[in-house]
Amino acid sequence: MASGKEGGALKGLRLLTINRRTKGFGFHMFTNKALKGQYIKAVFPGEPADLAGMLNSDHVLEVDGVDVTEMTHMEVVEQIRSGTGPKKILVIDMDTEREMVAKGEAIDRKNAVEMIPRSAATEETDAPPEESAKEKALNFDDMTKAFPKGAIQRQKIKSRDWKASVAVYNDL
Repeated sequence: MASGKEGGALKGLRLLTINRRTKGFGFHMFTNKALKGQYIKAVFPGEPADLAGMLNSDHVLEVDGVDVTEMTHMEVVEQIRSGTGPKKILVIDMDTEREMVAKGEAIDRKNAVEMIPRSAATEETDAPPEESAKEKALNFDDMTKAFPKGAIQRQKIKSRDWKASVAVYNDL
């Protein structure tokens, strides 16, 4: 099975819990006619989909336990928008899917890694009140001091296969 990370998120077969916000989930989806199915076109940084571990080009397989692989784009959108509260979305990155199909491995929900959504990053500094938000965001030294555990954990993830990395990733 493929392993790895892209942009800080784990690849593979993943069950994501995406929290709903009033403005949506923070991703765009499209129909890939060549590969048949719904794929993620854009994941917006810091939005619920990003915090849940969704990646650009992920293939959407299930929404709240319902197989959406044969549904139209609008049917999948309706399935995602339905109800209230968080959504459980089963996705697989294209590389892992291609590898599993080539090996004849079943893409089964039971083999998915359940991802725990990360919290939105908050920066706590002792900056004087007159320091602007832009100056705070650009102060990289303060950010690395504020998040040393995350940097160390990300280095640990790089040295593991994707299943072994999940516990470390979820501890971030």
